[in-house]
Amino acid sequence: GLLGFVALASLLIKRQLERAPRPLAVWLLDVSKQGFGGVLIHFANIFTSVWLARRGGGDQCALYFENFFVDCTLGVVVVTALLRAAERAAARRGCDAVARGGEYGDPPRLGAFAAQLGVFCACLLANKLLMASGIWLLYPAMVACGDWLFRPLQAHPDTELVVVMVLCPWLLTTLQFWLFDHALKAR
Repeated sequence: GLLGFVALASLLIKRQLERAPRPLAVWLLDVSKQGFGGVLIHFANIFTSVWLARRGGGDQCALYFENFFVDCTLGVVVVTALLRAAERAAARRGCDAVARGGEYGDPPRLGAFAAQLGVFCACLLANKLLMASGIWLLYPAMVACGDWLFRPLQAHPDTELVVVMVLCPWLLTTLQFWLFDHALKAR
């Protein structure tokens, strides 16, 4: 909760740095998509962690970090590509509410927001399925990589927990939200 709030709050800084800041209502709708998507993916990550834990073996903190890292890096690229493909498909079908991501009308229409939110959440879930499947298929290599990466911290479980559950998620979520903000706003 707090990490998500801090990452979302960092978008205020990003808004202040924009050359032509979006109107507040439009910015709030763009940021709300990430808020809803973040909650959805939080629960998807819990499900994924339980599912991966059944595979057994490996440092669970390291596996959580790897899952999170993959989501915040490669996952951003995949979600953005899926989002652009959905927008192109919507344009071919004449569905402007989805085809023109980040545009909600003047005054903003909640129907356009809801349509874009649905597409964004579907892209997030499709990405989670792809990334979790990849981790499952590469599980032995992921365990070996995680063990190697976190070996220096394994003798200090409290430090490992802070790095894996606080520091890395804060930095990675902030990066992810900034990248998604760019992908979700009107071009």
